[in-house]
Amino acid sequence: MIGKMTSMGGKGAARRLVDYLVYEKEINLSDKENLTLEDVRGELIYVQNLALDFLEDGRIDTDYLAEQLEDNGSRNTKLKDYLWHQSFSFPIGENPSNEIFESISKDFAKEFGFEENQMMAVRHSDKEHAHFHILGNRININGKTTASDSYSFLRTGDFCRQMEIKYNLQITSNMKK
Repeated sequence: MIGKMTSMGGKGAARRLVDYLVYEKEINLSDKENLTLEDVRGELIYVQNLALDFLEDGRIDTDYLAEQLEDNGSRNTKLKDYLWHQSFSFPIGENPSNEIFESISKDFAKEFGFEENQMMAVRHSDKEHAHFHILGNRININGKTTASDSYSFLRTGDFCRQMEIKYNLQITSNMKK
């Protein structure tokens, strides 16, 4: 299991990230009214402290999700990069269940300080290897930054090794330092 983290913020960052997680990369998102379920690539596997709303055709209302993240992000103007985007990729041939992805998401929340924050996990099937993404708001509902991105590369590597052992996943070797 390999993890990659980025943090971001600023005007429109939540909307761009939520749309990236849910929709196919190649589509034009400026005209969302003409999108269909066929344009969805992400499968929502876990959500916490975010309300979900669905459009008439069954798609998740990504604008509503982004508004919630942005509203909460505005509670602490000292932190510019209030969004944490984490991806976890698995070796080709290893295909953990959504239940394992959900459990890893909950373990991630506990380990990285997102237990009481907004967070969602989305599975993608657009590559030959299994992978999923976590989007978390580093600011909790009280306006406090609870998720530090300091040493995130090292912490993510350690977390991946722990999850491989805990869930009997293939151990990823040859990690670059």
